[in-house]
Amino acid sequence: MVAKAEAMPAKCRDCDYPNPVLSDVLIGEEVQPRQITPQDRYAEVVELESYKREAKKDYWDKVFDRCIRCYACRNVCPACDCKECVFDQVEPRWVSKAVNVPENRIFHITRALHVAGRCVECGECERICPMHIPIRKLNKKIAKDLGELFGEQRPGTQLDEKPALGVFAVNDPEEFM
Repeated sequence: MVAKAEAMPAKCRDCDYPNPVLSDVLIGEEVQPRQITPQDRYAEVVELESYKREAKKDYWDKVFDRCIRCYACRNVCPACDCKECVFDQVEPRWVSKAVNVPENRIFHITRALHVAGRCVECGECERICPMHIPIRKLNKKIAKDLGELFGEQRPGTQLDEKPALGVFAVNDPEEFM
């Protein structure tokens, strides 16, 4: 017999909100949420951050080399909701149609930054990927960095919360300038 936790996808095992956060009615029994510490939440990201710069680049280059740029991740994402995707634009053309590591890197990083602060970590992007790209890991890295810069946010848990990269405040950090 297989234990329930072993059969569950990682996105379900890691979920902080197994019950709807914003709903009118809950159908079924409420599931007891698991308390996840920031260390647990970002464990795979922290491990990747411990790599030397070249090792990180090699890791992501091997990952992005598998991408066939089918756009399934973008198409299934509830946070991707632009009328016209930047990657479908002809003028200006942000990436070519060539499928190679540099173009794939631009696609994945641009897409991850685009949904940053709005990604609800549903994991559908990773589930649907035919090439098994660890998209959640990239999204979590950006969420971790945003949390460190602007304070921890949990997209989809509060109606009035604005995404960190979707608003401007005069007291925003400017260490990069």
